[in-house]
Amino acid sequence: MKKLCLSLIHTLIIISIVSINVLCQEATPVPPVLKSRNIIFIVYLPSIQSQTPQLKALLKQEERPAYTYFKVNIGYSEMSVNDFNYSFNHIGLEVENDFSRTHLGFLSGYSFGYRKDQIHNAELGHYFSFKLLTLKGGKRFYGKIGGGFEWGMPGDMLDRTKFEYHDGNLSKYTHVYLERNFWVPGVKVKKSGVLNPIVELAVGERVGHFIFEEGVRGNFLTFGIERYDLANYGYSSERIRLIVPSAFVSIGIRP
Repeated sequence: MKKLCLSLIHTLIIISIVSINVLCQEATPVPPVLKSRNIIFIVYLPSIQSQTPQLKALLKQEERPAYTYFKVNIGYSEMSVNDFNYSFNHIGLEVENDFSRTHLGFLSGYSFGYRKDQIHNAELGHYFSFKLLTLKGGKRFYGKIGGGFEWGMPGDMLDRTKFEYHDGNLSKYTHVYLERNFWVPGVKVKKSGVLNPIVELAVGERVGHFIFEEGVRGNFLTFGIERYDLANYGYSSERIRLIVPSAFVSIGIRP
């Protein structure tokens, strides 16, 4: 997983550099001090922005077209909790609305999504999400930061139990489970679902009516751990909060 994350970070850096070069080559007129065949670095300060008409013109030309995209996502997650190792795939659908310019200093768009893990179980592993988006880049290459919440009905694949035996008898066992903290319609158990924050970092490219993205995602989840010592009548428990990492790729189309 560490190699996968490093590879994704390396890709983010390369595409971000390409995006900056493309912006500086396409924008006209460009101040000579900002244009170069090498890597471009622009230091932005509000006072400079208010006093430099050329920089204002450059920033204005970075406005994006306002589109709505229908996307398909494929992802992979991997993590470890108390010596239990987890890895699973997930698929999803998403509707993303991008604004032509940034509002409130950060808001570039929003999205609604659906995600399915535990793919072979039709009843469990359904999630719905809402994210606010920040986009940086030009009309073709861009970087994206997203943050929001995900709510749904988790599967049982994150619940694990480990048994220990002594002289053929059960002496200890440890139970790890995903903590449910929210209601789900139609389920009698009061807290059978989860509501948790999510963050995403992605890079993408617009090609005609299509967009192609790859990125990493973090789900903030809480796990419970219960330890039973049957031989000594012992019991202990703890709660741990983890960021569950995922890598994903997406393809989207606009009408």
